[in-house]
Amino acid sequence: MGNDRQSIETNAIYHLTTRGNNQRILFSYPRDYRFFLRALGRALNRVRSVSIYQLTLMKNHIHLLARTTKPGGISGIMKRSCQEYARWRNEQRGSSGKLFERRFYSERLDTLRSVAFATLYNDSNGVRGGVVATAEEHRWSSVGHHAGRPELSAIPRGLLSPNPWIMELGTSSSAREAAYRTLLQMYVAGKRDAHPSKFVRVAEERSKKRPSHRVTRPSGKSAR
Repeated sequence: MGNDRQSIETNAIYHLTTRGNNQRILFSYPRDYRFFLRALGRALNRVRSVSIYQLTLMKNHIHLLARTTKPGGISGIMKRSCQEYARWRNEQRGSSGKLFERRFYSERLDTLRSVAFATLYNDSNGVRGGVVATAEEHRWSSVGHHAGRPELSAIPRGLLSPNPWIMELGTSSSAREAAYRTLLQMYVAGKRDAHPSKFVRVAEERSKKRPSHRVTRPSGKSAR
C-alpha cells in the first residue's frame, strides 16, 4: 500500500515502515536518532491529528503504529519528519541525494490481534536485528514504556499515545506492564502462534462490555 492520502483511512490503525534508499544507513550516531525524534515531535505538533502507539528506530529503517483523525495526517507527519531529518543529515555529512525510499509501506490493522502482533514485532526488532540481547534494552524503541521500564527508552514519552491493545491487558498500569512483559518474552522465544490468544481473548471480552465509542478495531495479518 502506498502513502497517498486516499490509501490511509481516518480512525484506523496502521503499521508503517520506511527504509533508507538503496539500503542506506539512516542513523549512525545517537545524535542522529535524537534529531529524528525531535523532527517527528515537531511534525506531530504541526499536524495535530496523529497518534503514535508504537515506535522503533533501527539503523536503516523505522517502524511505527499510528492513527489519524484527519485525511492526510499520517502522510503529513511522515513527509515532514523524514524531509527535515534528511536535509539535516545530508548537511551534517556534506552529502546529497535521497536518504529515504520514495514511499513508506503501510498496512491497515483491522483486528486487536493484528495490533498485538505488530506491537510485539516492532518492539522486539532490536533482538532480531542483533542490536540487543533483550528487547527492553533497545533504547530507540517504545518497548521500555510498554514494559514499565521507561528509563530504558530514549523515545520521549510525549511522542506516544496509549496503545489500544495494551490498554486492554489489565485494569492498572502495573497489571498491563506485567502482562506485556510476559507476552513479549514469549514472542521473542518464538511462541508466536499460541501466546497472544489468551490475552487477546481476555481483552476482547473486556472490550465487549464497554461502550462502542472506542477506536475501530484493527486486520488479521501478521506484521512483516
